[in-house]
Amino acid sequence: MVANFDLDVTLPLHLCDLAWIAATWALWTHRSFPVALTFLWGLTLTIQGVVTPSLNEDFPHVRYVAFWALHLLIVWAAVYLVAGLRLAPRWRDYRAAVLTTLGWAGATYLFNVVAGTNYGYLVRKPRSSALDLLGPWPWYVAQEIAILLAAWALLTLAAQWWRRAGSRSGAHRVEAAVDVQDLAGGRREEV
Repeated sequence: MVANFDLDVTLPLHLCDLAWIAATWALWTHRSFPVALTFLWGLTLTIQGVVTPSLNEDFPHVRYVAFWALHLLIVWAAVYLVAGLRLAPRWRDYRAAVLTTLGWAGATYLFNVVAGTNYGYLVRKPRSSALDLLGPWPWYVAQEIAILLAAWALLTLAAQWWRRAGSRSGAHRVEAAVDVQDLAGGRREEV
């Protein structure tokens, strides 16, 4: 980072730079908020990076390898958390993810204006991406937000359905209740 520092790309201000942190947090703790961030960011914004990568380096450059490893592992984590572990985000997690993302966008936009950068592509579109299908700046940002809100709502709904379908079939469901009577002391313990 010190030898190759470039203010335009080196700082961890792209959403995918935060998504891997959320994915690590979610995989480690299984808490609903980082699961929601990983799932929603991973299956929409990170996928966009995979489909239309914005890279200035080729293989075997460390940024090239890091880009693909980071993006593909975020997507894998998102699928594993929801489809594998059935840790579906709830509607409160959807709201928290929306507010977190809007907070990130506001702070990152301000940084971009002050530093003359384009993190999150909030100031201008990258060379080629799905954003090319949307209008010019600033309209593409507003359109992207509307599309994300709708897509995330559909993903949350699908994840809720997936979770309910799994609980009805008994997949990944373990329940145990044991009452133990302590014959000597006459106490009752629930385990």
